[in-house]
Amino acid sequence: MAPQSEPQWAEMDRALAALEAELGADPTPLAVVSALKKRLPGPLAQRAAELFDLRRRARARFPSGRLRWLTRKGLEQATREVVARARAQRIAALAPRAAVHDLTCGLGADALELSLAGLPVLASDRDPLHAQCARANLAASPNPHCVFVADAAEAPSRECLVLLDPDRRPGASSSADARALDPHAWSPAPEVVARVLARAPGACIKLPAGFDIALCPTSWIEQRPHSWEWVSAEGELCEVNLWLGSLAGPGAAAGERDLVTLGASGRARRWSARPESVVSTPPQEVSEISWVVDPDPALVRSGLLEAYARAHGLRPLGPQCAYLVGRDEPRAPLGRAWHVLAQSAADPKLVRKMLGDADIGPIQVLKRGHPLPAEELERRFRGRGRRRGVVLVARLERGHLAFLVEPGGVGDEGFEPPTSSL
Repeated sequence: MAPQSEPQWAEMDRALAALEAELGADPTPLAVVSALKKRLPGPLAQRAAELFDLRRRARARFPSGRLRWLTRKGLEQATREVVARARAQRIAALAPRAAVHDLTCGLGADALELSLAGLPVLASDRDPLHAQCARANLAASPNPHCVFVADAAEAPSRECLVLLDPDRRPGASSSADARALDPHAWSPAPEVVARVLARAPGACIKLPAGFDIALCPTSWIEQRPHSWEWVSAEGELCEVNLWLGSLAGPGAAAGERDLVTLGASGRARRWSARPESVVSTPPQEVSEISWVVDPDPALVRSGLLEAYARAHGLRPLGPQCAYLVGRDEPRAPLGRAWHVLAQSAADPKLVRKMLGDADIGPIQVLKRGHPLPAEELERRFRGRGRRRGVVLVARLERGHLAFLVEPGGVGDEGFEPPTSSL
């Protein structure tokens, strides 16, 4: 969507509202373009059609509908609503009257939630169109805010807290791995970030979900309180946050790491600990396993899996597997807990016999560490019984194990178990 004057934006908004009333929420692209051409000049109709499509795509991540002015790139980079709200609530709790400057505001998703949390907000972006979108989106907040065009290197006053989401520099590799592993490909560059942070009493640096914190430039965190936080929503790891200064939180001095898991309704669960080591389940005790926990990815990536296991009477199933296991039902697991009905080696004949004994036919397979796709394992393991079942397949130090578990599982709201290589 190219920059437009405010009257043209208002004209597009009215046309889109009329279109939804006429065609419903999910008309075909052809119907959208045809209807808009009757209401708007050709170029404006095309831009309105693109905006309609972006708003439709944004529904799942922004269910409130407040983020209405979008671009394709901005939507890809925008923090989903439930995650931005959790961050805003943390900042408001730690610094209830502090002004916050979102230096890379994009479409304004974070800035809007900060403003709705009651904080005075400055929001800036070097892209004039994104700043224009953010200004329009923040109109949904009645609280004080200001949006303007500026490069992130232009630091705010010393009184402002800082929120910063480094982007890739032009020409840098577009792969997710490059973004996650090479801070020197980000914009602003690490040395610029360090200068900005030096002037701020507190800050939150948003980093990619796969970021390895060992690669963080020490200039960002030297001689300042700091803490790390991993955030997941509905079982998907969303981002890693580096909190600095006055926003580092009470556990910073103890070297604790934090994780936040967000359910479908936005319910947040927080857990903090220091990394530690726990011995995996001995082979002779595998047959006694009654419960398997498929952990939330934030628990795995944060390095707190073993600490969580120790705190909740669990053990890792094996040194190369992220499943946690135990004899007793876990209380409020961070992930999905499954009650084990039976187990066998992950040999198709043995699994089919196990399923046959339980009158199981078609199955859903969830796996960690098995090289074959889950769909292929479902085909190979399928039994001849009448009931549907769920089978967890896990890598052990030697070979693989299959658990027939009670369907449904218990645990985090909205959590979808992964099929990771761990």
